Amino acid sequence: MPSPISDEPLPARYSNADTAMRFCGPLAGADCTCWIVGAAAFGQSLRRAYDFDMGVDLDRVIVTRLFLEEDSLNPAGRRVMLGEALRRASNLPGVERTSIARSVPLSGNTVTMVKVPRGDSGFSAIWEATPDLQQTLGFRLVRGRWITDQDVRGSPVALVTETMARKLWPGTNAVGQCARFGADTNPCREVVGVIRDLRTRSIREEAPMAALLSTAEPELDELGAYLVIRASGDLNALKPQLHAAFRDVRRDLASVEIRPLAEMLDTDYRPLRLGTAMFGTFAALAVILAGVGLFGILAFSVAQRTRELGI
Repeated sequence: MPSPISDEPLPARYSNADTAMRFCGPLAGADCTCWIVGAAAFGQSLRRAYDFDMGVDLDRVIVTRLFLEEDSLNPAGRRVMLGEALRRASNLPGVERTSIARSVPLSGNTVTMVKVPRGDSGFSAIWEATPDLQQTLGFRLVRGRWITDQDVRGSPVALVTETMARKLWPGTNAVGQCARFGADTNPCREVVGVIRDLRTRSIREEAPMAALLSTAEPELDELGAYLVIRASGDLNALKPQLHAAFRDVRRDLASVEIRPLAEMLDTDYRPLRLGTAMFGTFAALAVILAGVGLFGILAFSVAQRTRELGI
């Protein structure tokens, strides 16, 4: 009885299917692996960006800027207006802390020369604000103490970052030292505390020298100042209430800018989110297409070998 399995050599189409299985499988696997690894790398970078320590507590902080019509108020009138706006914001439900600042990390920075008597000098980012800004933004104290209301009424003091302390007073304790910010005629401020390094513009920048100069009334420019608010609840629910409160203070406001502080890092997060989404999408498509292709090759190979199967 003849054997059910033929001894004849396989037609070329059989060997082609086998070759496709041997080569396409590893190639499809390598392609999927590349996309998956890329998606994982972008995802990890995005997670690190979200977890990056900016030196401040970004959660539930709103930064507000009130823009006035040109020449609508003199400096004294602007101070009165900002004080009333701050009072109204403080009375809103869900507001924990408020403060007034001439500039705020990630939103606006003033850069000036800082000089140390008989020491080094350099350029520093400074934030001139009421003492409440320390807790409103959640600065992290490393050494020394916070600025108090008594300090504001007495001799001028400052908080400096770790980078400034390391560069201007290497090998020594910065607390108790003196630094002059701006013009030579400005008083020398005593450093009462050292805080964690801050990123003033982006998570990609090196930590610059920076300092907080507390004052009872920050010096205002023609645009006014920043109102910094820490909320206890939903920021989106608080925004309309803030708009209404500020419009009640001044009807001639050119505009009111209200933004969560965390949103100011969107330019850093956006490329990472886009890369994660793109690689993740292509990885999923690669897995699906590879699976469909390998199934098709396998089905074709089995169909071509049906006559070889026997008991």
